[in-house]
Amino acid sequence: MNGHYEIGDVVLNNWKLVRLIGEGSYGKVFEAQREDYGLTYRSAIKIITIPKSQSEITSVRAEGMDDASVTAYFQSFVERIAKEFALMAQLKGTANIVGYMDHDTIRHEDQLGWDIIIRMELLTPLLNHTIEHGLRHDDVIKLGIDMCKALELCRKQSIIHRDIKPENIFLSELGDYKLGDFGIARTMEETSGATIAGTYKYMAPEIYKEQPYNFTVDMYSLGVVLYQMLNRGRTPFLPPYPTPIRHSDQNNAIARRMSGEPIPAPLDADEALAAVVLKACAYRPEDRYASPTEMREALEALPRTDTDSERDAFVDETVSAALRGSSGGSGRPFRTGEFSPPQPQGADAPAAGGDDALGATVGLYGARPASDMAPPPGDGTVCDPRLSTPQPYAPEPGASYGGAPAQNGSFAGAAGQPYPPMQNGSFAGAAGQPYPPMQNGSFAG
Repeated sequence: MNGHYEIGDVVLNNWKLVRLIGEGSYGKVFEAQREDYGLTYRSAIKIITIPKSQSEITSVRAEGMDDASVTAYFQSFVERIAKEFALMAQLKGTANIVGYMDHDTIRHEDQLGWDIIIRMELLTPLLNHTIEHGLRHDDVIKLGIDMCKALELCRKQSIIHRDIKPENIFLSELGDYKLGDFGIARTMEETSGATIAGTYKYMAPEIYKEQPYNFTVDMYSLGVVLYQMLNRGRTPFLPPYPTPIRHSDQNNAIARRMSGEPIPAPLDADEALAAVVLKACAYRPEDRYASPTEMREALEALPRTDTDSERDAFVDETVSAALRGSSGGSGRPFRTGEFSPPQPQGADAPAAGGDDALGATVGLYGARPASDMAPPPGDGTVCDPRLSTPQPYAPEPGASYGGAPAQNGSFAGAAGQPYPPMQNGSFAGAAGQPYPPMQNGSFAG
């Protein structure tokens, strides 16, 4: 299509472009869908056109190049991007690297140029997420941990990314942060003739000064990203928020950082987290963390500050979003056994109940084992035959639903036996009648 792609176009074996996600210096990223046997699959499609415009060809010709030289010149960019595919393939299937699916390179038929079409997993850009939801203290710690895990994998493959910045970080539906865009990453064997690449705002001083460098440049850039998230969106030495930023402020901030001036602590970080961030972006490479593993362990050792009430509020909102059908939720009713009361199993417990927002919320606390769930009777109700008469739930201090929960985390009546939920999510007694909630929020017969 000679670089012209629009919503509704079909690429890569029946993938239909349905939404423009964003645009960059080389091309565009679309959301794409494919129908197969009644199921809808979703991916991100990145389309890169080289050269970007006819004016680029004209500019190169003006330098005295003939047709063969012009073709070779732009062909080198295609080959450079092909290296990105090789890097992504090496890291395919890892939790904290953007998933690469497949690609195709299409040469233009009637003019000089190529379209490079890459299919990747569909994710939320970090900046979009932070603008809409913000990042809490613990979110920033997790961001750092996940990026360190990504850098550990890169190091195993002798890869230096060299362009870590918020625009190249994404968030999955399961809450994992992922590193993408390896277009200017280079292997260790290729660093003998260093060239300036990356974004100046996050660049390590030794790259900026075209000096030899090693893996610590990626941890430096990550440190600056974390600093920004903890400093109200401002990188080191920029005027404090909400002072407007001028172009000269950006240049001055970069110059101060490249000169080795000590970086002040970010405004919204506690002392322990600030120490980790400042060590990551130390001016001298030998003063930084020696490896991404060392930095990850330092982040994992930090105390967490989010309270149970904050997490409960998050859970409430996520469940509400799921029931409304927003924020990725399906809007369907609860299924039997899909939700159980909060359990002290932490945010890393495996998710249950599907891959939407509601399922992710269950995963925060862990789902009740299937062995604890009594099968429903044939009439669709769920009742407990072990109790002769319905018993009200007496509220107790600190109990959200009243009554002491059974050891398996379900709701218990007077005899301490669990009431399995009905298909519609309510609870039933011996007669199979649901318990309507009382004014105090407990359940009564």
